[in-house]
Amino acid sequence: MSGMNIGLIGLGAMGSGIAASIARSGISLCVYDRDEAKLNAAISDPFIHESTTNIIIKECELILFCVPSGLQIDVLLSKASPKPSSTVIDLTSSDPRITRKRAERLLAQCNTYHLDAAMSGGAKGA
Repeated sequence: MSGMNIGLIGLGAMGSGIAASIARSGISLCVYDRDEAKLNAAISDPFIHESTTNIIIKECELILFCVPSGLQIDVLLSKASPKPSSTVIDLTSSDPRITRKRAERLLAQCNTYHLDAAMSGGAKGA
């Protein structure tokens, strides 16, 4: 990977729309979803590339989580650490207290930034 690396974990109704919007802008991104059908649909776009959660977390400079809740984010971050100076963007509707603790922990332990960016507007808005 070279340049600004973007990774997106979660290709449900919201995540797939986000991936498509980023790709339409001509920006390449790495994606992961445990649902093979969703993953295969996304990677049919030449700007969207299949990856793993570990590679996305460890190597991308910008990591977007579009998963059901903050619990999944915490599980994935317990298995891999983001690289220093990267940014994690939580697109879930997580508990703000837990999100704040995660942000403080990522900054202290990994020198990684965290942005809480819950979405609204449904799949169409994404």
